Amino acid sequence: LGTNDYYAGINAGSVSTNAAYYLRHVQEIYPDVPITVISPFGNIPADFNAAIGSVAQTAGCHYIDGTTLLSRTASSWSKDNVHPNTTGFNEITAAFTPILQQQLG
Repeated sequence: LGTNDYYAGINAGSVSTNAAYYLRHVQEIYPDVPITVISPFGNIPADFNAAIGSVAQTAGCHYIDGTTLLSRTASSWSKDNVHPNTTGFNEITAAFTPILQQQLG
């Protein structure tokens, strides 16, 4: 769920429904595992990411706004401007690791 849904034209309401279904299913299979949901990194409308965040919080999952993990500078993105490159993944790791450590204790 995320970037591919957005570029396929799926609206925020449908993503919310799909995300809720997916999270319920994962929680049924892994009831004792903490889940962290990360919204898309890219240039996605705020309402789309907010829908994912709302579902995550309602499901009792940790939530990270993916847009806070990666800058929009060209040096962080592959040529398609959708996927992070090596520099971008290093940037994500540097931002994500302390957040995840804090959330999972």
